[in-house]
Amino acid sequence: MLNDSLIRARLFFRVCATTVAILLPSIAAAIPIIYEFSSGSATIRGTLEGESQTIFEGSASIQIPLVDITAVIDHDLGTYGRLESLTVVGGDLSIDLDESRVALDTLSVLSPTISSLGDADLNVFGQFALQTQINAVIAGTYPGGGPFGPESIESEANTGSAAGIVAISGDQILIQVVGITVASFDQFGNPDPNAPNIELKADFAFIGRAVTAIPEPSASLLFMMGLVAAGTSLWRQRG
Repeated sequence: MLNDSLIRARLFFRVCATTVAILLPSIAAAIPIIYEFSSGSATIRGTLEGESQTIFEGSASIQIPLVDITAVIDHDLGTYGRLESLTVVGGDLSIDLDESRVALDTLSVLSPTISSLGDADLNVFGQFALQTQINAVIAGTYPGGGPFGPESIESEANTGSAAGIVAISGDQILIQVVGITVASFDQFGNPDPNAPNIELKADFAFIGRAVTAIPEPSASLLFMMGLVAAGTSLWRQRG
């Protein structure tokens, strides 16, 4: 008849084997990976809804100073991974507007933040389509010099969309989006209630690295086998 120590040891091994079988797929399957970006560029263009002509004075586009960019990707959702969120925080910027086309002469945009409204599956080429929204504080001047704002704005939900591509190598990542509409909001200061919305379009290119560990199946296996080995040693000492 088996003694109590041997019975307990066998029971322990069965529990460990079951634990390995259950946990290894979930450990090897990655937790969502957070990426932060050390370099990149963002170019913004302004138009009126349904038009292509710029509303910026003297320039068709402006560069946005970048403060922070964060992306979260789960490589095990969907067929080829899923971009769960994307947040872009820009620095303050000032824009001269074409006052013959819009109701403002100058516009200052403070703390602009572009954020995703949901997630987006990646396809086999790393491409995605993501709904976005912009939040900021704006101020400026009317033609003639009268002050406008400051006023908080939030773009109309689901009017901005980002179509781009993700490329990943090890812990490095590149996210690039070109010609996307990031926001659409009312034309402030225009007395015409039917005036077309202001649309902001953008080109982004961000390069960064993962800031959370990317789990490896082999490391998970070694961890679990180490747990079993430790248990074996413990039961032998008690037996």
